Amino acid sequence: MDDEQISVGKFWDEHRKNEKTAVAKKVHWWDSLLVWREAQKAAFGDEMLNGNEFLGKLSNGKPFERAISIGAGAGNKEIDLILKGIVKNFVCFELGKESVQAGEKLARDHGISDKVKFIQADGMREGSALGGFDLVYWNNALHHMTDIKAAIQLSHQMLKRGGVFYMDDYVGPNRLQWRPEAIKIVSSILKNLPEKYLRKVNAPHELVNTDVSFPTAEQVAADDPTEAVNSEAILTHVKEFFPGVKIFMMGGAIFQVAFQNIIGNFDETDETDRALIKMICMIDQLATQLPEIGPNYAVAYGQKN
Repeated sequence: MDDEQISVGKFWDEHRKNEKTAVAKKVHWWDSLLVWREAQKAAFGDEMLNGNEFLGKLSNGKPFERAISIGAGAGNKEIDLILKGIVKNFVCFELGKESVQAGEKLARDHGISDKVKFIQADGMREGSALGGFDLVYWNNALHHMTDIKAAIQLSHQMLKRGGVFYMDDYVGPNRLQWRPEAIKIVSSILKNLPEKYLRKVNAPHELVNTDVSFPTAEQVAADDPTEAVNSEAILTHVKEFFPGVKIFMMGGAIFQVAFQNIIGNFDETDETDRALIKMICMIDQLATQLPEIGPNYAVAYGQKN
């Protein structure tokens, strides 16, 4: 790998460590099981069906013989697909050395090292030499590709005829520049929440600003040059290369912003707190249907003709 790829790999290794801390504190919406279930219900019609299980349902229970994942991290979701019998064999590309090592250990721990191959390399470069896959799997990595069209075109190229492109990813505003209409709704929600919910999870002595602000595109790029460079174009290019693709909207334009750094303040065993979470998720579902807002997250299932 060249110096740039090594640098990106180190960034993602460090990011993975930070995310472990964030999950423990429940900083992001995806750290909440209840929010996940509400998003799954909105997209799949079944709150108990996660993205991997939904893939199994869409494939009518027929396992994928060969699958490939780019930006797999430690391969948790890829390994889950194998353990569930949805995929038989996976090739996982990941730039982070520590993430690859963690993935290899996880595979060993589950006794499936012979079914998962981790490659520390840029899948966008190395993957072009591979083909004949039954499944190309993207899970919250596609929006980090700097050339979205090239990534989806490569996905199409790597698939055999009849193979499946499956994406579970962020498709919201480029560089996380939230839409003004969504921000107005989020600010209104926060201003009506009791103070106990507004304490920052990672700094409990501080309250979040109810007049929502967010980093500029330049600041987002400085923190992570790959963050949502052209995420808004994902669904357009998916439809271009996979005509007839099935798309399922998970929402997120409201709850992604509203729950940031406060979701840990909600007790998901408490009836009132659960009702508040569900109410905010319902507002999200309604707002997502507005053309001026739209979803932040989507799942797509397409086949190569």
